[in-house]
Amino acid sequence: MYHIMPNNKVAACHGARLPIRSRHGARCCRRAWLAAVSVFLMHTALAASPAIHAPRLGWTAAKIVIRPGNNDTRGYAATAFRGHAYVVDLTDAHAGGNSTSQIWFSTNRGGHWVRTPVAQVPDDPNQNGALLPQITVVPASGHVVIAVTDDTASGAKLLSFSNQSGSWQPLALPLGSGSDAIHDAMAPALAAHASTVVLAFNASYVNSTSVCGQVEGNIFLSTLSDGGSTWSPPKNVTRDYCKPGLFGQHPVLAYSPSGTLYMLYQYSGDPNSLNQLRLRSGTLAAGTEEVIEPAPGAGNWGLNGQPGFYALAFDAQGAPHAVYWLGGGSSSIPARLMYAVRGPGGWQRTMLYQAAKPGSNTDVASLAPAIAIGDSGISIAYAGTANYPLGGESSQAVYLLHATGSGWSAPVNFTRSRNTDSVPLMASSAGRMQLLMVRDGVDYLYARQLPFPQIVERLTGSGTPPAYAAHRPVTLAGSVAPASRPETVRVCLQRKLSAVRWGKCQSRGERTAIQAQAGRFTYTQGPLPAGQYRLRVAVPQTDDHLSGVGAWRDFVVR
Repeated sequence: MYHIMPNNKVAACHGARLPIRSRHGARCCRRAWLAAVSVFLMHTALAASPAIHAPRLGWTAAKIVIRPGNNDTRGYAATAFRGHAYVVDLTDAHAGGNSTSQIWFSTNRGGHWVRTPVAQVPDDPNQNGALLPQITVVPASGHVVIAVTDDTASGAKLLSFSNQSGSWQPLALPLGSGSDAIHDAMAPALAAHASTVVLAFNASYVNSTSVCGQVEGNIFLSTLSDGGSTWSPPKNVTRDYCKPGLFGQHPVLAYSPSGTLYMLYQYSGDPNSLNQLRLRSGTLAAGTEEVIEPAPGAGNWGLNGQPGFYALAFDAQGAPHAVYWLGGGSSSIPARLMYAVRGPGGWQRTMLYQAAKPGSNTDVASLAPAIAIGDSGISIAYAGTANYPLGGESSQAVYLLHATGSGWSAPVNFTRSRNTDSVPLMASSAGRMQLLMVRDGVDYLYARQLPFPQIVERLTGSGTPPAYAAHRPVTLAGSVAPASRPETVRVCLQRKLSAVRWGKCQSRGERTAIQAQAGRFTYTQGPLPAGQYRLRVAVPQTDDHLSGVGAWRDFVVR
């Protein structure tokens, strides 16, 4: 997945536009501050309902985990692997009138967040520098591969790095030779399966007189074997588009759970026109092509020809699910946030949200929707700057929708913020979803799904409610699940003061117990005066579960 956010050099190009070469080689500008592409691979998910016997899941509170500081933030990408997040972000450092693109890697795989530098790339004067980062993890080894576009005076180039040698090293990117030499490589996409990494990108042929060499709509594919240092020679997988006026652009790569490669991309007859959304799989040959969204067949509306309008995810059965944004442009059709899933009868499309008025993108879902599938079902995130549901076009927040048995839930403002949170990216690992977003255009927030704790406890006394002699201690035994390490258990003990009133938790009844065996606890309360009592236990959030409170347990002391 990738995203480009505002910086002073991009903004200077006609109001935050991303320079992309046209089919004739001339450089044109496109809006970039909302551009993003998200790709996720889910191996343990169900299509539209929670997994059987899966624990009930909830979201942790979103916390700021990365603070780039005063450097200009250019964008970020994220993925998930073995329950942890992996993030690449770009910053722009200025010194002595020169600027440098800094590439950073962050992860919480060690239990806490660590951010390390990957590379520094000097920017060409008056160019945009490093843009559109991508990141993937090699499943067989856990090695990380990163790719970015480097905008230079001689055209866009790709840079790639990996930590497979133990430290960050560049990967060689052969760009063909002779009549197959290519240039102006941009818009990378990454995916990995087993010990293989694949890279897709847009590029043009060098000095070619063929029709194929005169367009920018070529999508090339390269592969990298884990442990290798060089990508394979690029293969043009859209050579069937080498006809006047046909373009395949801004690829998104993902593997299905069974290991089938998929490529989601935009198709158009003109690089600046509204586009269709198409999908290829396996060999990515023309015969595998499917049309997900046929717009702009009617009303002159559709995908708006930029990266960041769509995302792809798979359920456990291997069915692809897509979320994408349709622009209304100047037509009478308001902009729409769409969801599509491939079923036995083909692609089924659902409109999740429609702008309040035609031709307006200010109150619609952001151009960077994200989708993830896990044990709790399907969730979609987007950044809204909307009359709905906040009540003002100046408001901005990340909203979350969830697929239920009866349809889609209403959008929920995930962090309850206004005019601060944006650019959501989602991923799923081990059946649980993870969410990252940007606050104030600088700080990165992170939230993830964890199960609610299952607290089971019992009083050792007999009777209902159990009765104890005044001179005998009260013992409570129980367990907390899931748990992989000792739990902290707090016990609240209250005495009944009247028929409807209970006293505060007694200080002597508030205890913290660190258990010798993970998940199991025993609490003993010393002798109490005669009366009616109740107690319950609470556990804080851990890496295994959310915070939770058990049921009240009543007892009597005589």
